Amino acid sequence: MRYHITTLGKGTCEVPIFGALHQLLIGVDRQQLGAYSSRVMNTNEYADQDLGLLERRVDELINTCRRLREENLSLRSRHDSLLEEKIKLAEKNKMARTRLEAIVTRLRTIDNVK
Repeated sequence: MRYHITTLGKGTCEVPIFGALHQLLIGVDRQQLGAYSSRVMNTNEYADQDLGLLERRVDELINTCRRLREENLSLRSRHDSLLEEKIKLAEKNKMARTRLEAIVTRLRTIDNVK
């Protein structure tokens, strides 16, 4: 459990409840309390920096996910169009083979007739 103590001209700092009771009972040197307050503020600054870093990393991950999703959609679309093209080319190839076989058959027939 934490207890908030307001220091004169120094703002507010957090101390454990037992530390606050101890301070109330025996008193504390203002310099010690100011030093403790500075340590708490430094810790808060580090926490803010860590949160800022985490926030930036999460934003980077979100942007990366968006970019990858768009790229994935583009690649799927490209894959689908290439698949359709492959099917059309296979059909054209089959038609060309059938025509060529018919031409070869006619040529053999003409050759056999002579």
